Amino acid sequence: MNVLYSGLAAALAVMVSAVQAAEPAANADTEQIESITVYGHADTLQGPELDAARSHHGNADAARLFELLPGANTNENGAISGQIQYRGLFGPRTDVRVNGLGFPSGGPNWMDPPMHYVPPGLIGSIALHRGISSVSNKNIGGHAEAQWKRPEYGARDSWQPYLDIDTNLRSNDSGYGVAATFGLSNSQQRFYVTANDESGDDYEADGNSVNGTEFQRQAYGAGYGWSGDRWFADAAYYRIETDDAGTPSLPLDIGFFRTDLWHLQTGTLLGPGEFKVSVGGSDIDHGMHNFSLRPAPDFSSLPLPPFAGDDRRQVRVSSESLELRLSYDMPLADGVWSTGVDYNTEEHSARVTDPDFAPFFVDNINNAEQDSTALYSTWLGEVRSGTQLEVGLRVTRAETDSDPVDAFPAQLVDANPAAWPMGTPPRAVFVLRERFNNSDREQSDTLLDWVLKVNQDLPGNWNMEAGVARKTRLPIYLERYLWIPLEVNAGLGDGNNYVGNPDLDPEVSHQVELAFGWQNEHGYLSPRFFFHRVDDFIQGVAVTDMVTIAVSANANGDPTPLMFANVDAELYGLDMGFGWRLAENWRVDGNLAWLRGRRTDEGDNLYRLAPPSLRLALTWLQPRWQVTLEHLAYARQDNLSRTISDDPASGANNFNEVPGYGIFNLYANLDLSSQWSVNVGLENLADKDYLDPLSGFNRNAAAGVPVGERLPGRGRNAFLRVNFRL
Repeated sequence: MNVLYSGLAAALAVMVSAVQAAEPAANADTEQIESITVYGHADTLQGPELDAARSHHGNADAARLFELLPGANTNENGAISGQIQYRGLFGPRTDVRVNGLGFPSGGPNWMDPPMHYVPPGLIGSIALHRGISSVSNKNIGGHAEAQWKRPEYGARDSWQPYLDIDTNLRSNDSGYGVAATFGLSNSQQRFYVTANDESGDDYEADGNSVNGTEFQRQAYGAGYGWSGDRWFADAAYYRIETDDAGTPSLPLDIGFFRTDLWHLQTGTLLGPGEFKVSVGGSDIDHGMHNFSLRPAPDFSSLPLPPFAGDDRRQVRVSSESLELRLSYDMPLADGVWSTGVDYNTEEHSARVTDPDFAPFFVDNINNAEQDSTALYSTWLGEVRSGTQLEVGLRVTRAETDSDPVDAFPAQLVDANPAAWPMGTPPRAVFVLRERFNNSDREQSDTLLDWVLKVNQDLPGNWNMEAGVARKTRLPIYLERYLWIPLEVNAGLGDGNNYVGNPDLDPEVSHQVELAFGWQNEHGYLSPRFFFHRVDDFIQGVAVTDMVTIAVSANANGDPTPLMFANVDAELYGLDMGFGWRLAENWRVDGNLAWLRGRRTDEGDNLYRLAPPSLRLALTWLQPRWQVTLEHLAYARQDNLSRTISDDPASGANNFNEVPGYGIFNLYANLDLSSQWSVNVGLENLADKDYLDPLSGFNRNAAAGVPVGERLPGRGRNAFLRVNFRL
């Protein structure tokens, strides 16, 4: 089934019907997402918004921008493969939408998390919903959004040009980026085209290059929008191409991504409210290998052709997704009642081959499908003066399945069973294949989410928000249908082989939130306390099946593989944004975060969580320029996951605490005119050597870092960014 295009005709028919039934329309979103300017004033409970064009950063990975927001961090697996971590949850647990579209990563090791598809020079805005998100958003780990640049509708009927050119240079990886968006708009229409080209060499740390960390990426796109008296419509298409990008904490590097993203949206007034329809999809072709940006490893001594000498491997992956969303918003009882339907379908396949031995293959994922339909309803409004209430309910029905799988070693047994008796490696692969193909792979789940939040104004410029919620997450296809032990785990970067479990239950997170906000003309303060109890949390546990262990040890180099399983966990902590104007031209801003995550079914910690951190920025403000001195400090991380990290046999042992560190950054922003702006920066001023507590463990033998050791943080980086906007 081609999920990218299936249902598109029906979706377009729904749009046309909506337009034909249109009454005079307004184009307004009821979704509330937080907004402040970085190191500026804040809506203390509605959290921060980044003006991406002016924000402080000298990194090619747009996911790094979220580190400026309270409670957010980045798990770096490569120069443009960072996963947003929010309050200890990351990867498939976070709901990250790009241009309003939610889509799954195309790579089984999440080399392309959502922000991979948002080059920094093309970012129009990013936003993070602090705290408990609405039931209109799925998953348990928060909600974030990113939007590519595009022109706004104009105030006049005549066409007005729009031009945004963004260029940047970086010293640490000798990188550059050039991005341009051109468009025309008037009061009813807008059209735009956009393009981006960027690359970077190996980054430097500890005075040396970390080899195999280069990247190349290009992007192109076009869009059209209409906003009339009766209805609105918006359409866009983007093409993103990535080549030769290193991911040293993963077993292979990016050979290429060829990704198509598209969306269509329309809306109209219907009765007392607004009806919207949006449809979008992704089509991702992906290749990865372990011999171009790193020396091919020798992880098996089996006397078979695919394992003789260096074990070169390449993987070809295809991924398609389609999303259809219908929503209706209308005023009701001093508030807004919203209801909607979300339909999502996705399909994934991955085949491992050996470039030195053509017959070899492993279909580790074969047409794994996931289809889900969700109904949600929420009401947000005032129940009395100064008191706002949000209640919401979401019910999701999901089905997952996979086609039968195969592998070259198992076919050897098919051809000559007597030659491969029990105890031989091909027979072990054969047993795993037969076990998987004869299992009940079709799974059905019903998920229930609900949210209850109260926001109360308090005396003295204070307000308070209290909330409780139940949020759920469906297991992804890897967690259920990875039948043979491989180092494939949605980018965990822990060096372990994993195997899936079709019988996994969905995660259920019970969440409690208490937030306070204070703001006046001089400053702001926004502490948030949170607690999550996650039943059936999905993580790796030790495999006990001897056949799986034998395949992992003999063929794939890890005698202690893990299996995705349901455990119980809890996460709790505090994150806070704050700022104060010290004098007319001086202000201090920052954020503070403290997080604890542990398993409750046994005495262990959760894996790859951010340690306590503090970010402080002292800014000198002038009418057309400003200078910021920033200090970023992380405490030591000694709450490590023994289950995941303490694995000497696999060569990925790093069950040692990560030392704390502090670095200084210096930034300056200059507005040369209403059209020209310049950002310069010097990050890690003292060129301090440190370990990144959220990096994975190195898997590249030529990186200059021992295999199995944690990757270092980046050394000193000077950058220059010039933006022209017409």
